Amino acid sequence: MAKERILIVEDDRDLAQLMTILMQQHGYETVVANDGVEGLNLALEERPDLILLDRLMPRMDGLGLLYKLHERQIHIPVVILTAWGSEELAVQALRMGVKDYITKPFELEDLSEAVERALAEARLRRERDALTEQLLISKQELERQVQQLTALHEVGRALASTLELDELLDEILQEVCRVLEVSEASFFLLDRKSGEQVFRAGTGEWAETLVGMRLAPGQGFAGWVAEHGEPLLTRKAQSDPRFSPTFDEVTGLVTESILCVPLLVKGRAIGVVEALNKPGIGFTEDDLAMLRSLAASAAISIENVQLFEETHRLRRQAEEQLAHITQSYSEIQALQETTSALISSLDLQEVLDHTGGTGDKDSHVVAGGAAVRSRS
Repeated sequence: MAKERILIVEDDRDLAQLMTILMQQHGYETVVANDGVEGLNLALEERPDLILLDRLMPRMDGLGLLYKLHERQIHIPVVILTAWGSEELAVQALRMGVKDYITKPFELEDLSEAVERALAEARLRRERDALTEQLLISKQELERQVQQLTALHEVGRALASTLELDELLDEILQEVCRVLEVSEASFFLLDRKSGEQVFRAGTGEWAETLVGMRLAPGQGFAGWVAEHGEPLLTRKAQSDPRFSPTFDEVTGLVTESILCVPLLVKGRAIGVVEALNKPGIGFTEDDLAMLRSLAASAAISIENVQLFEETHRLRRQAEEQLAHITQSYSEIQALQETTSALISSLDLQEVLDHTGGTGDKDSHVVAGGAAVRSRS
């Protein structure tokens, strides 16, 4: 732990030297100023843990130095030293944060005790502030975890309740926007035949105009993330060499910051989910962790829904083909029955009944053939 530093502001050089030796014997570091102006400058530069301040000094007195610090809202514990004491001085000093004051001449033991009291109070205040800050950080972390669990719960509910891909993607995007506090988010899904990333769903007014648009393998942020299987976070999208203006040109949207995460199934990217333009400082590492959790939950279900849709499509095609084959088989079977009747029958009228033929010329030919066979 660093030693506490004490600024001694005293125009009496011998007394300043004595106080310096005393403070150093108690383990403190010291800085000395011999007038109020020098003391103010050192207080601003060094930000000591305590100031031992003489009341009367050339160029600027002790109260003047206190007023300057007070104006700048710099709160450093002060023990004031004065050759005379008064109630008015005490009130003025206390209003400006003075912790104690000692009347000259003083006992060294009294000075040591006043310094220790003032520093002990400052230590307690620092500990309190540190605990308060830690509690605030813990509260924020807890709130973030609650948000994450809530979002994962909502995504899980969506995954369990629908086999419609578009409905599933829309529900997940709503959670992404809510948790990351953005208004633009989207899904790109892989076209396995071409290797392109296809814009499948998005939020915002521009989303419908982009559905079906494609990115070549490796093109833009979405293409890069899908190709490398790694997330991407940038707060200066336009200056990033991976930026593609394709979608901005279509929508008029200006991409400033982006968070993009791959949808991984067994190490293979089936698409990406991305969020755009978070207000304020932009996306953070916490946002990245949140989106990765959502993407991990969603990726397998998206793959399963896609497989379900593909299976349903193939089943429908198979049923249509089976119906066509059944119809063709029925027609062939009917034709075979007609052919068998033609071959096995010598009765002209029966043949005509099967074929529906009535032409005279054809009837003579058939009849003649039948007559020839009859004579033989």
